[in-house]
Amino acid sequence: MTPPGTVRASRHRRACEEDSLDSPRAYAKAHRGVIAMAITLALVGTGSALVQPVAMAGILSTFETGAKVAGPLLLLAVVTLSEAVADGLQRYLLHRTGADLIRDVRTRFVPRALSWPFREHARRGSGEILTIATTDAQRLSTLVISGLFEVFVAAITFLGALIMMATISLTLLTITAGTVAVSLVVIVLISGVTRRLARRSQERTAAMVAELGASLDALSTLRAGRATKRCVERITSEVRAVRDIDVTLGRRVALIYPIIGIATQTTFLVVLVCGGWLVSRGQLGLDQMLAFLMYLFLLLMPMESGLRAIPVIQQARASWDRIRLALEVPTEDEHDQAVHGELLTRMPADRPATATAISLRNVRFRYDQGPEVINGVDLDIRRGSRVALVGPSGSGKSTILALLLRLFDADSGSIRIDGIDVTRLQRDAVRAEMTYLEQQAPVVAGSIAHNLRLFAPESSDEELIHALKRVGLDHLLRRDGLASPVGEHGAALSGGERQRLALARTLLHPASIVLMDEPTSQVDALTERLVLSVLTELPRDVTVVVVAHRLATITHFDQIVHLDQGVVTSRGTHSELLVHSDHYRSLAVMQAIA
Repeated sequence: MTPPGTVRASRHRRACEEDSLDSPRAYAKAHRGVIAMAITLALVGTGSALVQPVAMAGILSTFETGAKVAGPLLLLAVVTLSEAVADGLQRYLLHRTGADLIRDVRTRFVPRALSWPFREHARRGSGEILTIATTDAQRLSTLVISGLFEVFVAAITFLGALIMMATISLTLLTITAGTVAVSLVVIVLISGVTRRLARRSQERTAAMVAELGASLDALSTLRAGRATKRCVERITSEVRAVRDIDVTLGRRVALIYPIIGIATQTTFLVVLVCGGWLVSRGQLGLDQMLAFLMYLFLLLMPMESGLRAIPVIQQARASWDRIRLALEVPTEDEHDQAVHGELLTRMPADRPATATAISLRNVRFRYDQGPEVINGVDLDIRRGSRVALVGPSGSGKSTILALLLRLFDADSGSIRIDGIDVTRLQRDAVRAEMTYLEQQAPVVAGSIAHNLRLFAPESSDEELIHALKRVGLDHLLRRDGLASPVGEHGAALSGGERQRLALARTLLHPASIVLMDEPTSQVDALTERLVLSVLTELPRDVTVVVVAHRLATITHFDQIVHLDQGVVTSRGTHSELLVHSDHYRSLAVMQAIA
């Protein structure tokens, strides 16, 4: 009997294969209508091109026979026009298909990347994600427009020219095939390395993009600390690494193009000499020689363009591999379903009444292969209570909030919300019970309304304005009302205004549990009072968990939990901890509130 975990894993793999852009063949199947039309146009164009030498030979023969030239001229005009029209329509369809491919890649990749487990984001970094969504997606369009289809058209033209050449002279065809075969073998051997080099170039480019993005995010800090030069040196180091790989790749490609040119010229000269010798001996007519040379051009030109497309295809295939592997990474929900089976989509309506809103039992957690950050934490938080997590930096306070939100899962132990183990619930079901105010209070580019509706998209303008008034930000409406821009990363707002805007966003998303990560650590006195007043105004059945460094803001809380190195060292009210906890008393003395 197959283990259930194996069955679930195989189902997940099949789902990935069905959902993802698994291969160029799979994409071609999905767009077979447009591609079939492009192939038909390519066949029309190729057929027209193959008829042109026949028409031109016919024109030449009329000078010898005295026949009328109108017929061959009309045929030449018709096939030339049909080739031009078919080529134009085919190029339009290819560009449209390439644009569709970029759209499909991005619309499938972006939602999945934003739904990856946080561990996957930490492993890959933003640089790789951005590179896949931009450079790699664009290369796939190049693959369609000037890669695979170029090779396809070259192949059918090549085959058609071979057939027509065989009807003229098998001797010249044998000579042509021999010279072409030698050059093809050499080119295939050289081009095998380009795909691996292209993949290495993409990986180093992603590292460079990540480094540049991090530097831009911290630009003011870098300049204030005179660290810009050091960051430039790191980015430049990655740029040089990419350059070195690209030069090596260019060296391989540079070997291909001269070989193609030499092969083309050599083939033409050999055929010209041998064909002239056959004409001189009367074994080949002059019109046949002309037709053969024209078919030779039809053979060599697509062959040359097809061979030149090989490096492009190899680079694009490396991009396709990266995209395919990225699309196979399970999202949070897919990972949970593979590990835990079917999950509840919402908290059970008939869940047993319990006084404990949040319960942690022997919870342990580490980031990747690092040391244990949470080390056997036991914690009960009563419904409607105000609880503060305090302790030195790195003691695990913010990590507990991340575990409650299921941004990460505990390595062992259990976490329960209203008595329900969070691993029985979809992550969105857990997060629907909570609202979260981060320490950095991130603001996304766009308008004030856009930011406020991130958590509550159905909120009316009146509700948004009321939330802004509650946090003292109604003055922002004087510019363009709710449409006022906040700038990239909230650059148009002060630090306190960004924090209050995030607080207003939190107020618009009512939940039974409110999590706040140091909401007053980087704000002015006015913003601190507003935050505290909002906490006071929350309904008494709402449970509040706050990570705090400023003890003066949480002295009235129902429970204060002190952590150190991932361990709960003490818990109680402010007055109780001053008496019984040396760690807490030391913090209070340092902040002059003992």
